[in-house]
Amino acid sequence: IMKMMMMYLIYAILFIVAAAVIFNYLKEFYDILKDFGVIEEIKEFGMQAWSVALTFFKAIQSFFSGDFDKGLGFIITGAEKLGKLLLVGAKLALKIGFLALVAGLGMAMVFIKELITSKDLQEKVGKLLMYVLMAVAAFLVVQFLIGLALTALAFLAIPALIIVGIAALLFAIQYYFGEKLETMEDY
Repeated sequence: IMKMMMMYLIYAILFIVAAAVIFNYLKEFYDILKDFGVIEEIKEFGMQAWSVALTFFKAIQSFFSGDFDKGLGFIITGAEKLGKLLLVGAKLALKIGFLALVAGLGMAMVFIKELITSKDLQEKVGKLLMYVLMAVAAFLVVQFLIGLALTALAFLAIPALIIVGIAALLFAIQYYFGEKLETMEDY
């Protein structure tokens, strides 16, 4: 149980640190996307996707109303729009992926630079690592002490179990054969 608790504590600390890093990364990533105008491109892509969806809905509506020529025209128009949308989407995905890599590398470089140059950050990271190591050490000590206590309890439990077993045997003999033992005195 203690190993599991220690793992959960480590996972919780890692989760908190990871959540802070991810939040900071997403903020940085959003700022880079905004600086390069990709946010506007994403909005435009969404509007184009909605336009394609509406074109296909118009085609379905035309088919239900019985105007198959108009419906086929909407399908052809929608397919052309969809082809263009897929090309725009592929370009947009490449831009977003590249800028995500830029944001991650930028954060790593800034952190390493700050860690090397800033005594304050070095102290904070050192304190954080010290707290993590102290928590791990505390759990290891508690785990060891619980193991010792269980071992001592097991050594004490064996004689107690023997005594309880003998008492139960004597009680069972008295309970099941008590009357017969009284009559055996006569022999």
